[in-house]
Amino acid sequence: MFTTERDKYIKKLLSFLAATGIVATTSATVISCGDVNKTEINNIENVLINVNESKTVAITVNKPVENAEISVSSSDETVASGKTSIDKDTNKEGKFNVVVSALKEGVAKFTVKYDNYIKEFTVTVKTNAVISNVEKKLFKLVKVWTFWCYSYKFKKWY
Repeated sequence: MFTTERDKYIKKLLSFLAATGIVATTSATVISCGDVNKTEINNIENVLINVNESKTVAITVNKPVENAEISVSSSDETVASGKTSIDKDTNKEGKFNVVVSALKEGVAKFTVKYDNYIKEFTVTVKTNAVISNVEKKLFKLVKVWTFWCYSYKFKKWY
């Protein structure tokens, strides 16, 4: 049936594509059968804080577990430390706070544990509030400028 060199390469290509299609179909089926109702900690935004200040971070859990142990730890306790508002979720609310206290300039990675579920976020400690305000304004300016350039390029005015 396949006699020329070109035909042999086409046969190999078709075999490869068929095998890839079978693998892709199988993995899509496996991925789609995941556990939708599993408990997890919702996203926690990274924190920017000044030295010698504290900030409260509100944390929620999508499917609370009764009597879940709650804890927080810092990768560098000399930069920032953390404490949870409750140690155990006895009422199955799935809502608690973490109070972050900044000690010195630097970066620390915080790990929040709720029962067996873990979520991490980064705390950046700076020495001057003016720097953080300038950074925020600069970020906003870049965002607006990028949006304007995009709008101008495609001649859409919003």
